[in-house]
Amino acid sequence: SENGKLTTVLDAVELTPDGKEIKNLDNFSNATRLVVDGIMIPLLPTESGDGQADKGENGKTAFIYETTYTPESDEKNTQAQTGAGGMQTVSNAAGGTSGETKTYKVQACCSNLNYLKYGLLTRKTAGNT
Repeated sequence: SENGKLTTVLDAVELTPDGKEIKNLDNFSNATRLVVDGIMIPLLPTESGDGQADKGENGKTAFIYETTYTPESDEKNTQAQTGAGGMQTVSNAAGGTSGETKTYKVQACCSNLNYLKYGLLTRKTAGNT
């Protein structure tokens, strides 16, 4: 950085369904994870290894990775460790689901690119998407 100005190298954004608004998200300069509503969501399966491309069928690399992720804190409705380097999450943190379990459906594209991900994130609560 020059003159005390910071430059964003990696970023993540959320587009509203109508595409008219952009909300900045944080991935802490790691394209294999995303932080939404204060919760770290992995963009690679755990069996693929840290920062490695998705393992597809018959040992081939799958181009699109799909998963449904429910934070441990929402499963237990208590404070729980997510396994993301000790990051703690609390049910209803920043998401305000009023005690309802929140589930995130993730579709991440381009698993052959460890430094860049495109995808679709869908937030779901009981009966609401």
